[in-house]
Amino acid sequence: MTTLSITPAVANEQMIRALAAEGLPVEDLAEEGRSFFAFHDGPQWIGFGGIEGDGPDRILRSLVISDTARGKGTGAEAVALLSDEELPAPMEKSESPYRLGRVDPGGLDFAEVKG
Repeated sequence: MTTLSITPAVANEQMIRALAAEGLPVEDLAEEGRSFFAFHDGPQWIGFGGIEGDGPDRILRSLVISDTARGKGTGAEAVALLSDEELPAPMEKSESPYRLGRVDPGGLDFAEVKG
C-alpha cells in the first residue's frame, strides 16, 4: 500500500484522459454537486476520484487509479481519503453517519472495502 495525499481537483486534461480511458463519464464533470480530488504519492500522480451529491449519503463516482498503483490497496486507501475529505461540516468523524454508495454494478465493490 502507498501513502496517498489528496487535494481538490478541477477537470483538466490528465483527469479527463484517465477517466475516459476507463470508460468513466467525463461530460458532466463541471456540473454542480460534484467534487473531484487528485491522489498523489509524493510528487507522483496516482489517481482521481469524486463524490456526487450532498447530505450524509453521497455517491462515490469516477474513481480511477493509475496502472502502476493498482493491486496494492491504493483504491481502498483512496476511498478512505474521500470519506474523510467529504465529511459534512460540522460533524466530527466519530459522530458521522456518512456513507458512500456506488451505482456502477461492475468492478470492485467499494462498499465492501469500506464496510
